[in-house]
Amino acid sequence: MPTIQDKRLLPIIETLNQEPANKLTIEQWSLKVGASSRTLNRLFNQNYGMGFSKWQQKLRILKSLELLNSNTH
Repeated sequence: MPTIQDKRLLPIIETLNQEPANKLTIEQWSLKVGASSRTLNRLFNQNYGMGFSKWQQKLRILKSLELLNSNTH
C-alpha cells in the first residue's frame, strides 16, 4: 500500500500499520487528528481511491497475509 505524507492521515496510517486490529472509527480518528470524518474520508478517497472503511479492511487483509506468509517460512 502506498504511504501518504498528509499530516492528518499519517497518524491513522502509522497506528493501523502497527495495530491493524485497532477499532477506532473514522469519527474517533477525526477527533484525534483535528479533521472532520468527512474530510478524512475525502482524503482517503483522493490518496487511495477508497474510503476509510475499505482502506482499513484492505490493510487488515494485507497484514493477515503477511502474517500467514511469515509463519510458513
